[in-house]
Amino acid sequence: MKCSQCGNKNLKKTKFPAYVNASIDANAEFHCSLDSYICLNCGHYEFFSTKTIEIYTAKNEELEKIKRMMVEVTKILTDIDNGLEKIKNELEELETESKNKDITIRQHEDIMVKIKETKEKENAFWKKCDKEIRNVIKFDKETLQHYNWYKRQNLKNYLEDKIQRLLTDIEEL
Repeated sequence: MKCSQCGNKNLKKTKFPAYVNASIDANAEFHCSLDSYICLNCGHYEFFSTKTIEIYTAKNEELEKIKRMMVEVTKILTDIDNGLEKIKNELEELETESKNKDITIRQHEDIMVKIKETKEKENAFWKKCDKEIRNVIKFDKETLQHYNWYKRQNLKNYLEDKIQRLLTDIEEL
C-alpha cells in the first residue's frame, strides 16, 4: 500500500477521526468496514477495505469448492442411475423367468437365489455410492447435514441453490 497523494509507502494504521454524536434515545450506531491509514510523510488518510475483499475471496473460494463438489456429485449420481438401471433390468428379467410355468422347481430355486443375490448386489451398490457421495461432501458440514436429511434425491438441487446463493452474496459485496 502507498499514499495516493505523495506515493510514500510509510503508512501507519490508525483510527479515522470521525465521531458520531447522538442522544441516548436515538440508539445511533456507526459501522465502518474500512481500515484507515495515515501517511507519515504528508498526513493524507488512505482507506482500504481489507475485510470486504477477505469476504469476497472467501465467498469465491467457497463457490469454486461447491462447483467442484457439484461436478463430482453429478458424476456419481449419473453412475448411480446407470448402475441401478442395469440392476433393475437384471431383476426384471429374473422375475419374468421365475414366473415362467415351464421351468423346473430346481430352475425356479436357482432363479430365486439369483434374485436374492441381485438384491444384495443392489444394497451393496447403494452403500458404495453413499460412501462415495459422503467422501465428496464430507468437508462441507451444511451439505453433509442436508444429505443426511434428504439423501440423494434433492442433493443436486440443493447444491445448485447453494451456488446461486453464493453468486448473489458476491454480487451484493
